[in-house]
Amino acid sequence: MLETVFFSELENAKPTLQFGKVFHCVEMLGINVYALYREDDSEMYT
Repeated sequence: MLETVFFSELENAKPTLQFGKVFHCVEMLGINVYALYREDDSEMYT
């Protein structure tokens, strides 16, 4: 069971949220999440 505090932190984009809880929340909402591999992310750090 997810707590009200967690939903508040999720809504406010708290950087230390746990992926497992976020994915559980997303699953409850019926949303599919996909991740893609970045071929070249060197531009991100320049």
